[in-house]
Amino acid sequence: IPLFFNKTFQPAEELITWQAVGDAFKVLCLVFGFLIVLKEKLKIYLLFELLLFSSMVFFSYVLIPKYGTIGANYAYTLSYVLSFISGLFFMRYYLKNGHKL
Repeated sequence: IPLFFNKTFQPAEELITWQAVGDAFKVLCLVFGFLIVLKEKLKIYLLFELLLFSSMVFFSYVLIPKYGTIGANYAYTLSYVLSFISGLFFMRYYLKNGHKL
């Protein structure tokens, strides 16, 4: 932030950090999403999207009252981390049962 903005943006540094971490996991989740769609597993893809949405709502209800604005970023990041871990387990199960990518 100091590289691009003046000191008035300094309080947003923590927000941007957690947003960037969440975005990194979002990109990783997109890879799993593309693989699932390519394998024509639409029901599984929709299940992952439902998991992502419900976890984001749950974490938001829990973390925003406790942490305020940064709680929304925590919820965003945690949701995508959970989705990424779920994707890893799915891929492990999928590949372990003899399916090819």
